[in-house]
Amino acid sequence: MNDVKPTGGGFWRKLHWYTVRDHNVFYPASAVSMMAGCFLLSSAMGMKMEPVSLWTVLAMLGVMQVYELLLVGLAIYLLRAKRLWRDGRLLLIAEAIFVVDLAQLNAVIATMNPAIGSIVSVIVMTLAGAKVWAVVKVLKIDVPVTHVACVVTGMAMVLGWPAALARWSDLGGAVTPWTMYGWWWMIAALLAAHGAMRHRAWKWRRWGGLGATVGGWLIAGVYTSLAVHAHGSGWVYHIETQAAYVGPACVALALCVGPVLDGWWTEKSVITAEIALIGAGVLMSLKGPRVLTETVWVDWLTVSPLRLVLLGAVVVLVLLTLRRRIMTYAVCAATCLAMVLTGHSLDTMLATIKRLVPRTQLGWGVVTMSLSFVLLGLGALCSFRNGDTTPGKTTGQ
Repeated sequence: MNDVKPTGGGFWRKLHWYTVRDHNVFYPASAVSMMAGCFLLSSAMGMKMEPVSLWTVLAMLGVMQVYELLLVGLAIYLLRAKRLWRDGRLLLIAEAIFVVDLAQLNAVIATMNPAIGSIVSVIVMTLAGAKVWAVVKVLKIDVPVTHVACVVTGMAMVLGWPAALARWSDLGGAVTPWTMYGWWWMIAALLAAHGAMRHRAWKWRRWGGLGATVGGWLIAGVYTSLAVHAHGSGWVYHIETQAAYVGPACVALALCVGPVLDGWWTEKSVITAEIALIGAGVLMSLKGPRVLTETVWVDWLTVSPLRLVLLGAVVVLVLLTLRRRIMTYAVCAATCLAMVLTGHSLDTMLATIKRLVPRTQLGWGVVTMSLSFVLLGLGALCSFRNGDTTPGKTTGQ
């Protein structure tokens, strides 16, 4: 068949070129059709619109596993034997979406029967690991080990969390807002570990074109699936997902922005994006469920989402300071730490600041003397950062 794009021949010939030769829309359409079927089944079960048996869901999961094996096998064949890079890439992108249980069929089974759900989770995890290993080995994709470790951990969390939660509830354990909030902190911890890895590991060009495409979609799919499962679990156990739950993940995401966007954005834009994400996470945590904001572990320490997120922000900002050697992060970290020490909510912080404001001349004298030491320390840091300023020499050389 001629590979030259037709300039004439009518509408149908151009449509054939666009849908078959130029884009091959049948692969994306097939993936969307399968995903739609899975979501319709999940919705029917969740909304109780139609009676859905456990065997029906198991059969659907088995059909989807067969579909995934066909995706992987066909993709490997097209890439290795036919050298059809575009079609093989489309199939692997579709597999990257399905392999992380974005359709939540595994979660549905765990909710219906925790015992069977646990067994199914182990089987699905094993199959998922085998499919990813086959793609990486057969196609010889050079993916850094650190990325593999984070992706495997994320997939284990996606497939294991619903079964563990259902099993815990089946044994009489209480699923509380702290349970859901702890899950979001686990997502944040994985994001932070992923973002804190060596900067060189994020250089997509080292992976090759296929590795960068499939790896990027798989990483995005893992974290998207984690968020979807977190929201779905809250819905199952009647715990509304609130902005305060997402705050820790938003703060941790700041560690991943820089490595991904460096080389595409200017350094100033990347720094702005990182600080904006941390600020958004803090703002999300200003107001949370009452059961979270009124938890007292020690007489003088009230635990709240805002205080915990500020502590997480301090850790993230310290890591960013060590990565970029920019004082802006250090100042923001010191500000977050000061906010942690002043209170657990915005009202208590303002009340503490109001109490600390001096009311006498003696008090202001103590404050200004203390401030002189702080300013002296900041001046010393600037001096160390500026380097040699001898006349005739370039600053910082």
